[in-house]
Amino acid sequence: MLSVVIDTNIILSSLLQPLGPPAQVLYLVRRGFLQMCVSAPACAEYEEVLQQLRFQRVAESIPSMLQFIRENSLWVSPAEAIRVCSDPDDDIFL
Repeated sequence: MLSVVIDTNIILSSLLQPLGPPAQVLYLVRRGFLQMCVSAPACAEYEEVLQQLRFQRVAESIPSMLQFIRENSLWVSPAEAIRVCSDPDDDIFL
């Protein structure tokens, strides 16, 4: 099984477009073809960004998405922090 780190935009896009390519990535995670890896900072960013959504249809899906991520991801603790992205918030995904 391939291990993947999923950027917040993929999670967000999968909720906004349930049939689009980002949703297909999450489908592969749900079906066990991909192992999602997540760190505490990445999960915190998922929660922060998703909680800001105002679309009712999407807002209803947020709690179950976050619960799925918390319960089905491989939790990792990076050994070192890196600073290489032009947007420092993205460094947690590398």
